Amino acid sequence: MSKVPASWHKLTIKFQTSEVTPPPYAYSYALDLIESENMLLVDFDQRYLDRDELDEEAILEEGFELNSDYAWKGELNAVWIKELEKLLSKESFNHDRLANETENSIELAFNIDSAEAIKLYPEKNEEFEYFLQEIMQGIYEVSGKEKPFQLEYRDIDRQGELVTNYSAEFANRNFSVQRRGQALKKLPWKWTQELMGTVFMADFLVDDATREVPKFSGKYLSFGDGLWYEFGETMVEPASDSIVLPRIDKLLNQLSEEAAR
Repeated sequence: MSKVPASWHKLTIKFQTSEVTPPPYAYSYALDLIESENMLLVDFDQRYLDRDELDEEAILEEGFELNSDYAWKGELNAVWIKELEKLLSKESFNHDRLANETENSIELAFNIDSAEAIKLYPEKNEEFEYFLQEIMQGIYEVSGKEKPFQLEYRDIDRQGELVTNYSAEFANRNFSVQRRGQALKKLPWKWTQELMGTVFMADFLVDDATREVPKFSGKYLSFGDGLWYEFGETMVEPASDSIVLPRIDKLLNQLSEEAAR
């Protein structure tokens, strides 16, 4: 195992999906990171791979644009410096890449002044991959490519309607809750992973979702795109023996109560 250099000028992270990932899903990117006093300087360049093997119709059918490559250069909130340093301090690295065609490839090149870059590879990819997914989402938000994650939960019964909104801003790692239009206290960022990981375990029947704001008794979710999913109707269990929907309902109420304290 190897340690991260004590001091470095620039970190270049190169990522590529596994060799078994087919087009149009396969991609790679280079991410240059430079720590500044109050910001993280970023140079991001993402390219999709082997799409020349497909015709245009096949790419569009999978929900992609014909040219999904993306590049951006700018600044991220300094909160990302802390998260990067925390990850680098606890991860284990190797000097050599361990070949595995079923795993994504991650290479870290630490640039030190007047010296050749030191290349390291995470011993375990899972936590590093999640960090990279989050920082990519932060880049997409700051650059205007995508909006922050939004989730609206409506619980309607005979007594009335309770509307709760959950917002995760990856650009500054803020997770907030509003209930009946009133902002509640911010919650620890760790709840973002818990929320998204739990909610997206359900199956969403997109073709059957409605654009009409719910008025009848039931529980509903919307992700800010105008589509509404009803628990047990257009938002269903992924398997006949799973209990995902009660878990989602319990977690949403738990987060709302926690934010209201």
